[in-house]
Amino acid sequence: MAKSIDTSKLERIKDATVELVVSHGYNSASVSLIAKQAGVADGYLYRFYQSKYDLVSDIFKAKVEQLADVLDDLYSQKSTVREVVYKFVAHIINRAKEAPIQTKFLFMLIHDYTFEIDKGVALRLKETFEKLVLKGQQNGEINADVTSEDLYVLVIGQSLLYIDSRFRKHFGNEVLESNMAERVANVCLKAIN
Repeated sequence: MAKSIDTSKLERIKDATVELVVSHGYNSASVSLIAKQAGVADGYLYRFYQSKYDLVSDIFKAKVEQLADVLDDLYSQKSTVREVVYKFVAHIINRAKEAPIQTKFLFMLIHDYTFEIDKGVALRLKETFEKLVLKGQQNGEINADVTSEDLYVLVIGQSLLYIDSRFRKHFGNEVLESNMAERVANVCLKAIN
């Protein structure tokens, strides 16, 4: 008989992993420490993942997939690039307000060369940003020399960098303000227009 999966234990493992990677760093967030924080036996993690790296990679993939899902939905629902960029930036910032540890985890792994965005998810993002650039160039919102990579770096990169700056209080302010999404989106849009 197959062993049943206790989804609450699996979620506790993932939550503990995210928290410990953010607070201790990837190398110091041991399987033993993760299991202890999640309230499970060390070996329980290995029922689902061959290694800590596989666990962290799976969580990272899911977080980037969530971004790709939101971007795809916005692209299909909104008529202008401005609307898509504003709503997407607002989503990233609102997510950071609701789940700062999760956002820090995403920021850390995007900037860690040990981890790569899953190739399938990266392709989805690339294709959606390509469609956005084409739409924006056709309706005059985006310059002809702007690429999908430019838009990706501006929209996702700038949003996460701005949030990280607030989390770290680089300029003395840690609050994620309600008008921040509009300001960040405007910076991105001015760069591509």
